[in-house]
Amino acid sequence: EWIENTIREYEDDVGLVSGFTLFKKKCLNQGILQKIALELQSLEVLSLYAISIGSMALGDAWTCTGNNLTFRREVYDDLGGFEALDSIHEDSMFIQWVDRRSKWKVKPMLNLVYTRPNKTVSQFCSQRIRWVSRSSQFRPSAVFFAIVTYCVNLLVPILIGLCAFKVISYKELILFLSLKIVSEFLIVCKVLTLFHRVDLLKYFLPAQFFHVIYVLVFGLYGLSGRCTWKDTEYMEGKAQGDYIA
Repeated sequence: EWIENTIREYEDDVGLVSGFTLFKKKCLNQGILQKIALELQSLEVLSLYAISIGSMALGDAWTCTGNNLTFRREVYDDLGGFEALDSIHEDSMFIQWVDRRSKWKVKPMLNLVYTRPNKTVSQFCSQRIRWVSRSSQFRPSAVFFAIVTYCVNLLVPILIGLCAFKVISYKELILFLSLKIVSEFLIVCKVLTLFHRVDLLKYFLPAQFFHVIYVLVFGLYGLSGRCTWKDTEYMEGKAQGDYIA
């Protein structure tokens, strides 16, 4: 029913419809650690969807899910196709181009498809670095949001250090952490409810520690513009050397 449900979303002024992708719950059965890793990846991806849905709802589309994405052929031809984008992030760049450079509207939908999660830490890291590698070319509002997010997470270790040296009080540290955690919890709770995955809330607090490291490391490394995707090395979105099948 995917095609039927997707086509139903195309009103006369809609040029692109973006759906979402969830991980298959039972695709990994080798052990408890893999199941926890699957749940953490699901929590992280759904949290990112809050950004995608929110930006589109505000009329300022930033990103989308490439394996659940449709658009009018007229839109594609008018913008010159993916070749004109010259980017490894052709899905996210394309939705931004449609939103900024065409007369058409973009629209999110809750028509889901399912996929497998990353099986290894290496695959996970490679994918996240690829996502960040050309983010500096995104529209200004998306870049601004990314910078603010990075700075907020950077404040966490800085303030912990200042508290350890008694430059600030532990009450001030707790206040900052509480504001950060509560605001993120409200957003995550809403998007998990939307996708019927409230069961993932039990991982929210444990994931906070890893999320700060995740943002700081991948955000910084991704600025190099270097990443690997499907056995191909990329630098600033351009393939380096021959493709390895």
